[in-house]
Amino acid sequence: MLPTEHEEALRGFTIELKPTWGIEWDHLELEKYLADPQRLHQMAMDAFVYARQQLTPMNVSVERDENV
Repeated sequence: MLPTEHEEALRGFTIELKPTWGIEWDHLELEKYLADPQRLHQMAMDAFVYARQQLTPMNVSVERDENV
């Protein structure tokens, strides 16, 4: 995990791979996530919401234009 003031919040939607793990252990950890597409989807959605709310200069909501 990158050291950042957002580290604790990011923990909920990142896959943590430790530098002390070998490639085999990394592979097993990633396989756990790949086996659960709904979990990955939710993590992606949570990350998107967090980024929009916390990491953008303006917290504005954008409505979809049905005419586009």
